[in-house]
Amino acid sequence: AGIAHLFAVSGLHVGMVGAAAAQLAVGMGAKGCSLAVGMVAILGYGAICGASPSIVRSGSMYLSGWLLRPIYKENALLISLCLSAFLILLLWPGWLASVGFQLSFGAVLGIVLWAGHLEQWLSFLPRRAAQTIAVTTAVQLMTTPAVAYHFGEVSFSGLLVNPVAMPLALVGVMGGLMVALCGVFLPLLGALGGRMVSLILTALSACAQLGSRLPFSAVPVRMWSAPEFVLYFAALGLLFSRLAYRRYLAAILVALLLIWPHLTPQTGMEVIFFDVGHGDAILFRVEGGPTLLVDTGPGGPSPAAHYSIIPYLRALGVGHIDVLAITHAHDDHYGGAQAILEQIPCRLFIYSAQTSVCEWPPLTLKELVRQGGGKVQEAVTGHRLRLGPLDVEVLHPPPGFTGDENDSSLVLRVTFGHWSALLTGDISVRVEDMMMTEGLAMAADVLKVAHHGSSTSSGWAFLKESGAQHAVISSGERFGHPAAMVVERLEATGMQVWRTDQQGAIIMVVGKDGYRVYGFAGP
Repeated sequence: AGIAHLFAVSGLHVGMVGAAAAQLAVGMGAKGCSLAVGMVAILGYGAICGASPSIVRSGSMYLSGWLLRPIYKENALLISLCLSAFLILLLWPGWLASVGFQLSFGAVLGIVLWAGHLEQWLSFLPRRAAQTIAVTTAVQLMTTPAVAYHFGEVSFSGLLVNPVAMPLALVGVMGGLMVALCGVFLPLLGALGGRMVSLILTALSACAQLGSRLPFSAVPVRMWSAPEFVLYFAALGLLFSRLAYRRYLAAILVALLLIWPHLTPQTGMEVIFFDVGHGDAILFRVEGGPTLLVDTGPGGPSPAAHYSIIPYLRALGVGHIDVLAITHAHDDHYGGAQAILEQIPCRLFIYSAQTSVCEWPPLTLKELVRQGGGKVQEAVTGHRLRLGPLDVEVLHPPPGFTGDENDSSLVLRVTFGHWSALLTGDISVRVEDMMMTEGLAMAADVLKVAHHGSSTSSGWAFLKESGAQHAVISSGERFGHPAAMVVERLEATGMQVWRTDQQGAIIMVVGKDGYRVYGFAGP
């Protein structure tokens, strides 16, 4: 609903606490100590709530603002913001990459730079309304790129919700603090006040619920590139700058637009082995080309697809999936498919039909694919799909194969130029031996280890036949997976082992000259 800053422990709350404490000191005749009293209150509040970037930023700004105001007057806020950022990054440089740092400092910077201009443009409105809309819009303009980059969607409903929600939040925070203090000494009065504050917070929660239902409350956006960030802020600078500087900013914009084609990355491919807990989900995305998704992770009340796969596809600007392949009829491989297909259509859905499950694939999935204009197709050994530079070959199961769901898994060999990956679903050693007997081409650079590293799979001969340099195990450390003996076997064959339960998503970037592999959470 665009009002997360009212629910998070943020600079807004810290500012209220400091200002209230300072005002209390003034009211008690201790004006000379008001700064110190405010800082003590902020330190206490920060100690209770944790020293997040927004709390450290607002605390340092509170102190520096009071000290600088007599010297710099109207520029004191901007200077204290810059000084706070400098000191924080001097002590904790890693905070620069933190979304909390970016949003906290970005929001205040937007207010300092642009809220005044916007308020002047809205001077035809009542002063309080113009101020609220100007501040909300300034924050939205400055923080939208960071929100889009980190979350893959942007909310615009905050422009309507904030004018109502912000006063409720102010009353709720201050009322909550007063009730807490009162309750220490007069429990009955504290309980009565708590009921009243509860009504305020219920109204604030209702604002969030109503705002989230608006059609523009969660607009999917793709991840911005560095040139797009520059263009965005250059355009805002052009909009808000003085007339004398606009010609220079306009020249910069024109220059950026002219060199834009040379700033776009070279065509390559990115492969993501998502961290979905105990399950599989693998995305192949060619830059400016097709998209292949193999499996979708487990389902349940909160499937990994909701917080991992879908936001990532949105961040990449993927409007449709060219091919969705489900290896077999187990929830940890297809459970997230419905959530994905409800939001992102696919053009071709392929599956392995040899299974004892009565209704496979589920009728719901078939209908969702067809509603999105896609086709549903059973895949067997020998089928090949050509997706631009991607070549997808089905190695298993053959027509008429009989076996359990795991052994009926689709086994795919995906090739991109000189590079290839072997995806083995949940097959056992029995199927591995069968494929080797049939003489199928299984050489690959990367092996997706079968059945999450189970001891029933990954036989010595099969591993040597693949000749892979890297092995990826998608596991949530359930059912004893991966087995220690399988990990040792993979390492003994010379493969570098990557595990989603230890390194998060495993990311591969494939180019013309080679490829690199890294874990999202570390090496």
